[in-house]
Amino acid sequence: MKNTLFIILLFFVISSSLNGQFRTKKTIGDHAILQRNVEIPIKGWGAPGESVKVIFNKKEIQGKADLDGRWVVNLPPTPAGGPYVIEIKTANNGLTYNDIYFGDVWLCSGQSNMEWVLKNTDNAEAEINDANDGLIRHFKIPHANSETPEEMIPGGEWVVNSPETAGDFTAVGYYFAKELRASQNIPIGLLNSSWGGSRIQPWISEEMLIEHHTQESYSTYRKKNNMNESTKDKIKKMFPDLTDKDNSVVNGKPIWGGENIDLSKWKTIKTNIRWEDQGFENVDGVAWYRTEFEASGETVLKLGALDDNDKTWVNGVLVGETKGYNVERVYTVPADVIKKGKNILMVRVEDNTGGGGFYTTEFDTRIGNKPLSDFDWKIRFAAIKVTQLSNSTPTLIYNAMISPIIDFPVKGVIWYQGESNAGSIQTAYDYRFLLRTLISDWREKWNQPDLPFFYVSLANWKQPMEEPGNDGWGVIRESMTDVLKVENTGQAIITDIGNPDDIHPRNKKDVGHRLALPARNKVYGENVVEGSPMYGSHKVVGNHVVVQFKTVGEGLMVKNRYGYVQGFSIAGADGKFVWAQAKLQDGKVTVWSEDIAKPVAVRYAWEINPADANLFSKAGYPVTPFRTDNFELK
Repeated sequence: MKNTLFIILLFFVISSSLNGQFRTKKTIGDHAILQRNVEIPIKGWGAPGESVKVIFNKKEIQGKADLDGRWVVNLPPTPAGGPYVIEIKTANNGLTYNDIYFGDVWLCSGQSNMEWVLKNTDNAEAEINDANDGLIRHFKIPHANSETPEEMIPGGEWVVNSPETAGDFTAVGYYFAKELRASQNIPIGLLNSSWGGSRIQPWISEEMLIEHHTQESYSTYRKKNNMNESTKDKIKKMFPDLTDKDNSVVNGKPIWGGENIDLSKWKTIKTNIRWEDQGFENVDGVAWYRTEFEASGETVLKLGALDDNDKTWVNGVLVGETKGYNVERVYTVPADVIKKGKNILMVRVEDNTGGGGFYTTEFDTRIGNKPLSDFDWKIRFAAIKVTQLSNSTPTLIYNAMISPIIDFPVKGVIWYQGESNAGSIQTAYDYRFLLRTLISDWREKWNQPDLPFFYVSLANWKQPMEEPGNDGWGVIRESMTDVLKVENTGQAIITDIGNPDDIHPRNKKDVGHRLALPARNKVYGENVVEGSPMYGSHKVVGNHVVVQFKTVGEGLMVKNRYGYVQGFSIAGADGKFVWAQAKLQDGKVTVWSEDIAKPVAVRYAWEINPADANLFSKAGYPVTPFRTDNFELK
């Protein structure tokens, strides 16, 4: 009896163990949308050497696990439709997946504006209440990074669109899918692999970064950014009292904020570039910036952007604090805090990873009426730490959130990212190379040389410029337009629907619609204009520049009751741009300024927030930002 009981228990243990081993990739499951008209690899794991049988559409397909237990069975190309059942069987185990449809699967990727969920957008309640189309389905891949390419994503499941579920869908993807459902009437699956705050580099494989020499690879990045003992020793020699824990604030006041502080060990620093570029390479932690200024009465501090977080004191009084590397700091110092004569400004900066400290030239930075650069700034560190790997580290997101799904066929990609690469003119300019690299990388990995890839150009944000100039957002929009030279790409221009106070515009419906236009044209063969008009050519006629456009559809219009075209600047050979007058006539725009006698170049919507740019197609799409010059960007 005991032997019999032992055998029965052993059977259940073995069976349980085998069931624990027997699984498929998570993208194959109940309610899945699978790509129509192509072979679908069903990949899984089981006992080494066991036979696997897949029953699909009344047919049996055989497979066998290898010595590591991996197996793959290919479903035949299947037209759009469903529902289907997929049964997977071995001698000891079985899986059944129900409610499977075939349609088109679109990979939705990028940073927070792609990840932004429907419930946090304009008109969300009405849209969600009306979300009854069960043939739009969504799969959200959880955030993850990895130092090596993974086989499995960490989780996720296919979710059917309904009023109970749609609120958590990617909003851009949802509206994109609605558009395709209306025009194509096939099931649409949204495979959402996005991560707020991520740069583009983490989404690219290491071998492709190395091959294209676009930027440092993960291995190079780690070598540079992991603080080693020699780096720690270097910083500790500069600041002998340095600790691993920040003890520089006592009773709410900075210990180095007094008038009689010994500054002999403090180092001179600039406030327009990060500390890594000023002798503090690979250093993360807490640093103090200190300067002195004179003022009378209430004083406004415009500190620009700081990487990552700050707390700011004047004369020992906390006057402001902000979290986030891309947020402008503007603090008002009350009159009763300001002293006659010397005032001491202390800025505590906490940097968690990557670059640190003051870094941007895009904001008007000043103390009172004087630019920050007019002051003598000192820096010292209060604590340092080893750099942590993050969603800014090259390749790590690719390894964990893209590599595991490259064997899952998709129709194409929609991409909304770039804010985290627009922090400087140089990084924004480099984006044209990085985006090309990412497209090449993913096309190669999916073995689809012409994989459709459509992306969103950045929305208008923050306040418009007082005078024409350069910033990262103008340059990154140019980079994105430049990538249109790559076959089977398209972009959505949204410089008219942003929010000056929020980097996450809530109008995601128009974003999804404008992304769908190039898809409908290039992928589905519809005779629709792809969207925004683009610069075509120009010529100088006397003291005027005449600009012609392409892809205008039924023509151009001006959104201004008086017919004035706004958003242009103009320059002569010296490259100094001034705001320009412009008029639309016979489909061309003539640009001029009384201050420029011999113009050579014009720019349009060339700034972070071209809010007054008002040239549109008659279909209602804003003209793509552009410049006609090749002046040095600085």
